[in-house]
Amino acid sequence: MSEKRPPSQAERKEAQASAVSSRPGGAPPPVAREIRDASRQCKCKKSKCIRQYCVCFRAAELCKGCECVDCLNDGHHEMERKAAVEHIKTSDPLAFHEKVR
Repeated sequence: MSEKRPPSQAERKEAQASAVSSRPGGAPPPVAREIRDASRQCKCKKSKCIRQYCVCFRAAELCKGCECVDCLNDGHHEMERKAAVEHIKTSDPLAFHEKVR
């Protein structure tokens, strides 16, 4: 009988790379979550939520229920958000990849 074996680390990395590369821009699509705890909500004032230090942007989530000002990560400014993702990826290609544990 044949037993299923868990995928090797190389197979997992290859699957992740193909999944990410198939998305436009290589970044995961943003996800709007209805309720998040306060520690996962941003309070961006000047960055407009399109910089890596925005908790929501870095996690590929749309801002929802946050205390941010002039937000461009709200789902209504997708062109600006995609441009920011591309700019960040030019200096750090692994910026939006999921971390392998």
